[in-house]
Amino acid sequence: MKKSIKQQENPNKSKFTKVIVVFLALFAFLIILNYLDITGNVFKESRDGYIQMSSKPEDASIYIDDVYYGVTSKEIRLGEGAYLLKLEKSGYLPYEKEISIQAGKRARLKVVLTAKRL
Repeated sequence: MKKSIKQQENPNKSKFTKVIVVFLALFAFLIILNYLDITGNVFKESRDGYIQMSSKPEDASIYIDDVYYGVTSKEIRLGEGAYLLKLEKSGYLPYEKEISIQAGKRARLKVVLTAKRL
């Protein structure tokens, strides 16, 4: 007996199709999982805000709650809440300020550092 044309399909093509379907399902699951918060609410609102910092002179080290974030000028994304900001640069007095980040908001901070007296 001869096999019909449908029965003679390439088995590798069938395996490839199954792999693609599994990959797409996993990808969709991960996207949905990304939008779940701890309470299980889907499509949560972002609780993050931004602070855009600059300093004179530039290239001052940025520390937020004693964690190094790079140097000025820079924009940093943070969760909503209060933080202790420190800017440090050799030859200048350190700058400290408590900052408050609001969800969905962008704060700007321009700091002029004071040179150390010799």
